[in-house]
Amino acid sequence: MSPSEAMPGTFPQTDRTWEVSYSATSVVLSDKSIYPSFLRTTPSDLHQTNAMAKLASTLHWTSIGAIGSNDEYGYYGTEEFIVQAAKYNLCISFKKIIQALMFRKDVCGDNCLFEILKVINQSAAEAVIVFTKEANVKRILEGAIHYNISQTWIATDTWSTSVLIAGLPGIERIGRILGFVQNRQAVPYFREYVRDLSKQNVSKNCFFNQYLKNYPPCGYNALSNFTLSGQCRWNDSFDTKKNNCTPSDFLESNIDEDSSFSIYLAVNAIARALGPICKNSNCSNDDFPSWQLLQELKRVNFSLNNVDVQFDKNGDFLLGYDIIGWKLTSPAQFETIGIYKTSGEIVIYNESQWTSKNITVTADMCYKVCKPGQKLTATDRTCCFECTACSAGYYSSGGYETECKQCKEDEYSLNQSASCIPREIDFLRWNDTFAAILITLNSTGMALIVLFILVFSFHFNTPVIKCAGGPLCFVMLASLLASFFSVFTFVGQPTTLSCQIQQPLFAVSFTLCIACTIAVIVQIFIAFTFDIEMNCKLQKFNKPVLITIGCTTLQAVLCVLRIKLEKLDAIRDSRTFQEKILYECKAESDVYFGLILGYIALLALICFIFAFKGRHLPDMYKNAKFITISMLISIVAWAVFVPIRLTITGKYLSATEASTILVCNYSVLVCHFCPKVYVILFNNEINIEKAISEHIRKHYENQGAPPGSM
Repeated sequence: MSPSEAMPGTFPQTDRTWEVSYSATSVVLSDKSIYPSFLRTTPSDLHQTNAMAKLASTLHWTSIGAIGSNDEYGYYGTEEFIVQAAKYNLCISFKKIIQALMFRKDVCGDNCLFEILKVINQSAAEAVIVFTKEANVKRILEGAIHYNISQTWIATDTWSTSVLIAGLPGIERIGRILGFVQNRQAVPYFREYVRDLSKQNVSKNCFFNQYLKNYPPCGYNALSNFTLSGQCRWNDSFDTKKNNCTPSDFLESNIDEDSSFSIYLAVNAIARALGPICKNSNCSNDDFPSWQLLQELKRVNFSLNNVDVQFDKNGDFLLGYDIIGWKLTSPAQFETIGIYKTSGEIVIYNESQWTSKNITVTADMCYKVCKPGQKLTATDRTCCFECTACSAGYYSSGGYETECKQCKEDEYSLNQSASCIPREIDFLRWNDTFAAILITLNSTGMALIVLFILVFSFHFNTPVIKCAGGPLCFVMLASLLASFFSVFTFVGQPTTLSCQIQQPLFAVSFTLCIACTIAVIVQIFIAFTFDIEMNCKLQKFNKPVLITIGCTTLQAVLCVLRIKLEKLDAIRDSRTFQEKILYECKAESDVYFGLILGYIALLALICFIFAFKGRHLPDMYKNAKFITISMLISIVAWAVFVPIRLTITGKYLSATEASTILVCNYSVLVCHFCPKVYVILFNNEINIEKAISEHIRKHYENQGAPPGSM
């Protein structure tokens, strides 16, 4: 029961009215442009809806359904809840606006009720907010009981402690019900006052007289001969049924604690606002303007039962809420399971009983959380999700994530990954094992070249040096030295400079070496051809300087065209492979690279043909045979390299190309120069002109033909 004798309302004035409400919670009443003189001692629905959204978030609910009536309370309350829900990333599974009088069958028939229940039953909502009056809720829950719809229901302050609904048959099958009421505070001495009412002179208390007439306490006959005073008027609509006697504590046990304290606060606020005014005027004659009282009400600031009472700029007052949980027995019972503080904090006393924290899949087979490497993906049902794997290059830590995060450019991930892995930086490093082998072989070759240059310098005028080309030997060794040096440019992170010199340096230097070899083989043919006519023809080609410069210049031109036209440069390739980033040299096309290799192969083939034809010449040092072998090795090496190059990338391409260069360099170094050094150092007896003449004579004697027949 509420202490109705203390009920505040409109204070009658002639110039203006004001109101202090203890029960009106609509959000629109906070708009001072429409309701400038309205104040209340009960929280606005703004706070209630925020408390509901906060509760859902605290209990790990992710999808909520909202039902509201199309009156001011239900419509604006539902809309405000949706706004608050968005702040906590709650998904609104459905919003259903019902008729304000849907409890009447002439307004909402059975089909209408069935449609409402169908929306609830088919939704993926984990809980349903019902923002409407008690009578509407009663009919909805009766239907839910009838159709065996079990759900978690969140009650607003209009029905969170409804005895009518709690007593519905079958209420224990409804699911779970939680609700909010303003923090319950006992009105000081009010319970004692109600208990002692029957002992007092109640002749002037019309309401209590009417109550005693209709609900007489057992054994109480004090009114049998009592005559009401003339100021009391019976409410005939109320006096329709005489009940049997009631227990003596009936009134006390039915005190409405949900609103009695709000009424108490309102009365105290008005009394304290009147204090300053009554000091200077006669309040009993109402000889003060109402706006003056309104201003004083806005300024009140006092403490009552450890509650600070003060109206904010919107005329609102926040006391906080008790969170009510229903024990669904028959009838249901109410217990306070937590509180919502004015700071916005929610405390649940036994959270494990209500939380959905450990629930990953709802009863509707909708996923709430996913495993690492997966994300929540919306299905065709609103607020219903399924778990799908993150694709390669993306990752997710699972949980409530709805999007997979993309890995950074220097990271990668496989399908359904929970994290990214650093991508391998791919180029031929100096500390790689294979690079170490290449560097060792390359350095050895360069050291041998330096050694050979020294040996040849000390024995420059010997026959073996002359037969090997004389001065051309040093040109060939210098070009081989440059070719060996080009191998170093394939090791380490590619740069623009290294990319632009590695192939041209090898191509030009090795072309110069082959050109010198061609010049040498032509000289060998001339030296051992005794046919005058043939010798004259060969003399036309005995121009070593022209051959070497001409062949090398053409190759240099091709290399310059490759650099300029095909834009040879170092690139960072992060697209070809997901697990690594390639640093490599790349050109817009490989046309000129093909021409460069083709030109080297052509010169090597010419040299091979000449050398092959001269393999039977009386050359003591077998230059033609060794040149044939070296050119054959070079041709085969590049023939093998070309198809391999088309199938590999990164450091493997650099390693393969460097290896091919080494094979070509060593083929010339070993086949052409090592035999000469051996003769000089270990077989010096044939490094004289007499030995050469004797070898030529014996050659032709064995052939049975004179030297001039060649």
